[in-house]
Amino acid sequence: MPIELINNIIKKRSRKKCFITNLPRKETNMLEKECLEILNKNFECICKKKKKNHFPTFLRIDENDYIYMTYCGVNIKTLSRENWGHPDIQKQKTQNKIHIKDAEEQVECIIYNLKKNNILNLDNHLHGNNLCILDNTIYMIDFGNAITPNNNKCNFILERDWKNEKIYYKYAKKDLIYILKSHQEPGNFNAYIENYDKQYDYTPFNHRKYIKVRNNNVKKEKILF
Repeated sequence: MPIELINNIIKKRSRKKCFITNLPRKETNMLEKECLEILNKNFECICKKKKKNHFPTFLRIDENDYIYMTYCGVNIKTLSRENWGHPDIQKQKTQNKIHIKDAEEQVECIIYNLKKNNILNLDNHLHGNNLCILDNTIYMIDFGNAITPNNNKCNFILERDWKNEKIYYKYAKKDLIYILKSHQEPGNFNAYIENYDKQYDYTPFNHRKYIKVRNNNVKKEKILF
Protein backbone atom coordinates (compact mmCIF):
# COMPACT_ATOMS: atom_id res chain seq x y z
CA MET A 1 0.00 0.00 0.00
CA PRO A 2 1.80 3.19 -1.18
CA ILE A 3 1.92 5.81 1.59
CA GLU A 4 3.50 9.26 1.58
CA LEU A 5 3.75 11.89 4.30
CA ILE A 6 3.65 15.38 2.80
CA ASN A 7 3.45 18.45 5.07
CA ASN A 8 1.54 16.56 7.78
CA ILE A 9 -0.82 15.09 5.20
CA ILE A 10 -1.02 11.35 4.57
CA LYS A 11 -1.45 10.30 0.95
CA LYS A 12 -2.20 6.62 0.46
CA ARG A 13 -3.66 4.23 -2.07
CA SER A 14 -5.13 0.91 -1.06
CA ARG A 15 -4.67 -2.36 -2.89
CA LYS A 16 -6.51 -2.82 -6.16
CA LYS A 17 -8.68 -5.32 -4.29
CA CYS A 18 -8.54 -5.85 -0.55
CA PHE A 19 -7.65 -9.47 0.24
CA ILE A 20 -9.61 -9.31 3.51
CA THR A 21 -12.86 -7.61 2.50
CA ASN A 22 -12.78 -8.39 -1.25
CA LEU A 23 -13.73 -4.76 -1.87
CA PRO A 24 -12.19 -3.05 -4.92
CA ARG A 25 -10.08 0.06 -4.30
CA LYS A 26 -12.82 2.57 -5.08
CA GLU A 27 -15.24 0.93 -2.64
CA THR A 28 -12.55 0.76 0.04
CA ASN A 29 -11.90 4.47 -0.42
CA MET A 30 -15.58 5.34 -0.25
CA LEU A 31 -16.03 3.28 2.91
CA GLU A 32 -13.13 5.05 4.62
CA LYS A 33 -14.39 8.42 3.39
CA GLU A 34 -17.87 7.72 4.78
CA CYS A 35 -16.53 6.62 8.18
CA LEU A 36 -14.23 9.61 8.57
CA GLU A 37 -16.77 12.17 7.41
CA ILE A 38 -19.31 10.86 9.93
CA LEU A 39 -16.76 10.76 12.75
CA ASN A 40 -15.33 14.18 11.86
CA LYS A 41 -18.76 15.80 11.69
CA ASN A 42 -20.07 14.31 14.93
CA PHE A 43 -16.91 14.07 17.02
CA GLU A 44 -17.47 14.73 20.71
CA CYS A 45 -14.54 14.55 23.09
CA ILE A 46 -15.32 13.17 26.54
CA CYS A 47 -11.68 13.26 27.71
CA LYS A 48 -10.89 15.50 30.67
CA LYS A 49 -8.10 17.05 28.61
CA LYS A 50 -10.13 17.81 25.52
CA LYS A 51 -8.78 16.61 22.15
CA LYS A 52 -9.54 18.02 18.72
CA ASN A 53 -10.02 14.51 17.37
CA HIS A 54 -9.11 10.85 17.80
CA PHE A 55 -9.48 10.09 14.10
CA PRO A 56 -7.90 11.36 10.87
CA THR A 57 -9.65 14.22 9.12
CA PHE A 58 -10.68 13.20 5.61
CA LEU A 59 -9.51 15.67 2.96
CA ARG A 60 -10.10 14.29 -0.54
CA ILE A 61 -9.70 11.47 -3.05
CA ASP A 62 -7.86 12.31 -6.28
CA GLU A 63 -8.30 11.06 -9.84
CA ASN A 64 -5.73 8.29 -9.26
CA ASP A 65 -7.64 6.92 -6.26
CA TYR A 66 -5.21 8.28 -3.66
CA ILE A 67 -6.95 9.25 -0.45
CA TYR A 68 -5.71 12.22 1.58
CA MET A 69 -6.14 12.71 5.32
CA THR A 70 -4.43 14.41 8.23
CA TYR A 71 -1.34 12.83 9.77
CA CYS A 72 -2.05 11.13 13.10
CA GLY A 73 1.40 10.16 14.27
CA VAL A 74 3.28 6.88 14.53
CA ASN A 75 1.49 3.56 14.90
CA ILE A 76 2.01 1.36 17.96
CA LYS A 77 3.81 -1.36 16.03
CA THR A 78 6.40 1.09 14.70
CA LEU A 79 6.87 2.75 18.09
CA SER A 80 7.55 -0.57 19.82
CA ARG A 81 10.11 -1.92 17.33
CA GLU A 82 13.46 -0.70 16.10
CA ASN A 83 13.94 -0.33 12.33
CA TRP A 84 10.26 -0.93 11.64
CA GLY A 85 7.79 1.12 9.68
CA HIS A 86 7.57 3.48 6.71
CA PRO A 87 10.79 5.55 6.29
CA ASP A 88 8.89 8.85 6.37
CA ILE A 89 7.24 7.86 9.63
CA GLN A 90 10.24 6.30 11.40
CA LYS A 91 11.94 9.67 11.87
CA GLN A 92 8.92 10.78 13.95
CA LYS A 93 9.38 7.95 16.48
CA THR A 94 11.46 9.92 18.98
CA GLN A 95 8.71 12.52 19.34
CA ASN A 96 5.99 10.06 20.35
CA LYS A 97 5.86 7.43 23.09
CA ILE A 98 3.46 4.58 23.83
CA HIS A 99 3.19 5.44 27.52
CA ILE A 100 0.18 7.76 27.75
CA LYS A 101 -1.02 8.70 31.24
CA ASP A 102 -4.68 9.03 30.27
CA ALA A 103 -4.66 6.19 27.72
CA GLU A 104 -7.72 4.44 29.17
CA GLU A 105 -9.70 7.67 29.12
CA GLN A 106 -8.75 8.36 25.50
CA VAL A 107 -9.66 4.82 24.44
CA GLU A 108 -13.02 5.28 26.16
CA CYS A 109 -13.52 8.43 24.06
CA ILE A 110 -12.67 6.58 20.84
CA ILE A 111 -15.17 3.82 21.59
CA TYR A 112 -17.78 6.38 22.65
CA ASN A 113 -17.56 8.10 19.27
CA LEU A 114 -17.64 4.84 17.30
CA LYS A 115 -20.70 3.65 19.18
CA LYS A 116 -22.41 7.04 19.01
CA ASN A 117 -22.11 6.94 15.20
CA ASN A 118 -22.81 3.20 14.79
CA ILE A 119 -19.40 2.59 13.23
CA LEU A 120 -17.35 -0.56 13.78
CA ASN A 121 -13.69 -0.55 12.77
CA LEU A 122 -12.98 -4.23 12.14
CA ASP A 123 -9.26 -3.82 11.49
CA ASN A 124 -7.81 -3.29 14.97
CA HIS A 125 -5.66 -6.20 15.98
CA LEU A 126 -2.95 -6.99 18.49
CA HIS A 127 -0.13 -5.99 16.13
CA GLY A 128 -1.01 -2.31 16.74
CA ASN A 129 -0.85 -1.08 13.14
CA ASN A 130 -4.02 0.98 13.33
CA LEU A 131 -3.57 2.84 16.61
CA CYS A 132 -1.33 5.90 16.37
CA ILE A 133 0.10 8.40 18.83
CA LEU A 134 0.80 12.07 18.16
CA ASP A 135 1.51 14.65 20.88
CA ASN A 136 0.16 12.33 23.62
CA THR A 137 -3.10 11.83 21.73
CA ILE A 138 -4.24 8.37 20.63
CA TYR A 139 -5.78 8.05 17.17
CA MET A 140 -7.61 5.22 15.46
CA ILE A 141 -6.87 5.00 11.74
CA ASP A 142 -7.66 2.85 8.68
CA PHE A 143 -11.41 2.46 8.13
CA GLY A 144 -11.26 0.45 4.91
CA ASN A 145 -12.58 -2.57 6.80
CA ALA A 146 -15.57 -1.27 8.71
CA ILE A 147 -19.33 -1.16 9.09
CA THR A 148 -21.45 2.00 8.96
CA PRO A 149 -25.20 2.60 9.20
CA ASN A 150 -25.29 2.65 5.38
CA ASN A 151 -22.69 0.02 4.52
CA ASN A 152 -22.60 -3.53 5.89
CA LYS A 153 -20.52 -5.20 3.17
CA CYS A 154 -17.95 -6.17 5.82
CA ASN A 155 -20.56 -7.74 8.08
CA PHE A 156 -19.17 -11.23 7.38
CA ILE A 157 -15.96 -10.15 9.15
CA LEU A 158 -17.92 -8.96 12.18
CA GLU A 159 -19.77 -12.28 12.34
CA ARG A 160 -16.55 -14.26 11.93
CA ASP A 161 -14.39 -12.34 14.40
CA TRP A 162 -16.80 -11.02 17.02
CA LYS A 163 -20.11 -12.77 16.22
CA ASN A 164 -22.15 -9.60 16.59
CA GLU A 165 -22.10 -5.86 17.31
CA LYS A 166 -22.85 -6.32 21.00
CA ILE A 167 -19.73 -8.42 21.57
CA TYR A 168 -17.64 -6.04 19.45
CA TYR A 169 -18.48 -3.02 21.60
CA LYS A 170 -18.21 -5.04 24.81
CA TYR A 171 -14.58 -5.94 24.09
CA ALA A 172 -13.47 -2.94 22.01
CA LYS A 173 -12.11 -0.95 24.96
CA LYS A 174 -10.38 -3.97 26.51
CA ASP A 175 -8.82 -4.88 23.17
CA LEU A 176 -7.43 -1.39 22.53
CA ILE A 177 -6.02 -1.10 26.05
CA TYR A 178 -4.51 -4.55 25.60
CA ILE A 179 -2.81 -3.44 22.38
CA LEU A 180 -1.26 -0.45 24.12
CA LYS A 181 -0.07 -2.39 27.17
CA SER A 182 1.31 -5.35 25.24
CA HIS A 183 3.54 -3.07 23.17
CA GLN A 184 4.74 -0.89 26.06
CA GLU A 185 7.04 -3.72 27.06
CA PRO A 186 7.86 -5.62 23.83
CA GLY A 187 9.83 -8.23 25.76
CA ASN A 188 6.64 -9.22 27.56
CA PHE A 189 4.50 -9.29 24.41
CA ASN A 190 4.11 -13.08 24.39
CA ALA A 191 3.03 -13.11 28.02
CA TYR A 192 0.29 -10.59 27.28
CA ILE A 193 -0.98 -12.69 24.38
CA GLU A 194 -0.95 -15.92 26.39
CA ASN A 195 -2.91 -14.24 29.19
CA TYR A 196 -5.59 -12.94 26.82
CA ASP A 197 -7.88 -15.93 27.29
CA LYS A 198 -7.46 -15.70 31.06
CA GLN A 199 -8.46 -12.04 31.08
CA TYR A 200 -11.66 -12.33 29.07
CA ASP A 201 -14.43 -14.87 28.75
CA TYR A 202 -14.48 -14.53 24.95
CA THR A 203 -11.51 -14.43 22.57
CA PRO A 204 -12.24 -12.98 19.12
CA PHE A 205 -11.38 -15.13 16.11
CA ASN A 206 -8.52 -12.89 14.97
CA HIS A 207 -6.83 -13.13 18.38
CA ARG A 208 -7.23 -16.90 18.49
CA LYS A 209 -5.68 -17.09 15.03
CA TYR A 210 -2.81 -14.88 16.19
CA ILE A 211 -2.09 -17.11 19.16
CA LYS A 212 -2.33 -20.29 17.06
CA VAL A 213 0.04 -19.05 14.38
CA ARG A 214 2.50 -17.64 16.92
CA ASN A 215 2.60 -20.98 18.70
CA ASN A 216 3.57 -22.57 15.41
CA ASN A 217 6.77 -20.49 15.55
CA VAL A 218 5.82 -18.02 12.86
CA LYS A 219 7.20 -14.51 13.47
CA LYS A 220 4.42 -12.19 14.57
CA GLU A 221 5.52 -9.53 12.06
CA LYS A 222 4.49 -11.84 9.22
CA ILE A 223 1.00 -12.57 10.49
CA LEU A 224 -1.81 -11.28 8.32
CA PHE A 225 -5.35 -10.73 9.55
